[in-house]
Amino acid sequence: MRQIIETIIMGIKRGNMFDSHYVIDKVIRDFSDDYLRFAAANIASGKVTEYAHSELAKIISSFERTLVEQQASKSISFNIRGNSSECSLWRRI
Repeated sequence: MRQIIETIIMGIKRGNMFDSHYVIDKVIRDFSDDYLRFAAANIASGKVTEYAHSELAKIISSFERTLVEQQASKSISFNIRGNSSECSLWRRI
């Protein structure tokens, strides 16, 4: 999954902002089988989606200072359930 997220981030033009929901959406759309395997492997509670997406966000943050820079502000965007919620805002470096 780390390689997939790195590929997605590398596809973002340097200087552009993006949020965690964008990356999660790209994983689901472009790598659906990998996403399903990842989610199934990360079943820690009854809240599989929230846990798996939290783990995906941690992978994004692992690229801090090499590919991304976390912004002080948050982004509000639609999550997988179609609800708007806050999430981390990143700048591609």
